[in-house]
Amino acid sequence: MSGFIEANAQEKKNTKQEEEEVIVAPKPIPMTQKWKSEQIKVLYDCALMMEKYIACFPKEKKSVTLKEADMKQWKTEFHPKLVQSGLILDDKFFEPNGDHPIRGIGNDGKFSEVEYLQFMFRVYHDLYLIESIKREAINQRNKEEGMPLKKMVKRENWTPQRIKFLQDCAIMIDKYPDTFSKKDPDKKQLFNEKDMKRWKEIYRPKLVEEGLILDDKYFAPNGDHPEIGIGNDGLFSRLDYFQFSYRVFKELYFLEAGDKGFVESLEQMKKEIAEKEAKEPQDKNEEKGKEKEKKNSNRKA
Repeated sequence: MSGFIEANAQEKKNTKQEEEEVIVAPKPIPMTQKWKSEQIKVLYDCALMMEKYIACFPKEKKSVTLKEADMKQWKTEFHPKLVQSGLILDDKFFEPNGDHPIRGIGNDGKFSEVEYLQFMFRVYHDLYLIESIKREAINQRNKEEGMPLKKMVKRENWTPQRIKFLQDCAIMIDKYPDTFSKKDPDKKQLFNEKDMKRWKEIYRPKLVEEGLILDDKYFAPNGDHPEIGIGNDGLFSRLDYFQFSYRVFKELYFLEAGDKGFVESLEQMKKEIAEKEAKEPQDKNEEKGKEKEKKNSNRKA
């Protein structure tokens, strides 16, 4: 599966300095699940529904609960088809024996920040893999037929060199999601020596400090605490890790598939929710008014 997120060794570098900075990527991440077309549609729809809840964090320190319509879709479609089927890891990341199905987004649709980000990381991780494998298959066919190769989507600020750094960073961080201690979930991790060198010399300056991927500034927007998140020290908690990795794989997915339709759908969904929420108090007031009129007419009678 050489096409997944393997760095392009033949890519021309902009400067000699950039050539020296590039480290050859390790082996690409394998796709562990076989996704059917109808399952991919469910995964996409789930990402679209869940994405708007990122706006709740980090200011919301308590658990967030899915809105009524989302809760129904979660319980009837996304939870059984994605989580219970074993396609996407949710509660069993936190409780591997499955004794606590309310963990993660869970069967109750109530979740903390780290539960949300863990789930969304897994969603975008596989959406990206799916699109990458799809592009690889198209390019294999096009190559055989002498047709132009399908490239990644052009996005503002993402040069070929920056995309390569993002791909290599994704390969590196993908080793870590399931290495956190279950007995001591608050215990932080450090990158290994080789990865720490990559992080400090390439990925942090090229991706985080240049403002392409949010890390410490998600937690402290003024940038006064560069050590938080994965940070400038490469020491991270589960929350730090999943926040950063969620953004890495979401950006890679958009670079593979394009984000126009996704963003438009998300904005429309947000608009519909806002209109519904604005209408609810008005409906309640009208209902109260009707009840008051009914009581008054009964008194007169």
